[in-house]
Amino acid sequence: MENHMNTPRAGYHMLQILCAADGKLDASKDLIIRNYPANEFPFNIDLDYETEILSRLSPEDYPLHFAKAMEDFSLDSTPEERKRFLNYAMQLATVDREVTHEEDSYLHELFMNWDPEHEE
Repeated sequence: MENHMNTPRAGYHMLQILCAADGKLDASKDLIIRNYPANEFPFNIDLDYETEILSRLSPEDYPLHFAKAMEDFSLDSTPEERKRFLNYAMQLATVDREVTHEEDSYLHELFMNWDPEHEE
């Protein structure tokens, strides 16, 4: 398993896995994923490198990798950053107007673990 991911990398990984959960990548989903690090962090991350890491995962690896990214993100983020990330995740899952069971499962995991209502 990979070392600790910083917040931008962990967020990018979670969004990519959430997108892969329904097997549909279109321009609107790609834009949300790419806007996340660009809008939220003052420094760039190498998206090609991160995508290469993710491409080595099999779909069976997604839940464990998602859980690790979620934990790493949580360790390095504020409640406000987690709340903003949840907005990106919701936008990504709902942009095609259909939330699959797999997408719902990842969203549920985020909301259950971060519980934005009680963090502030």
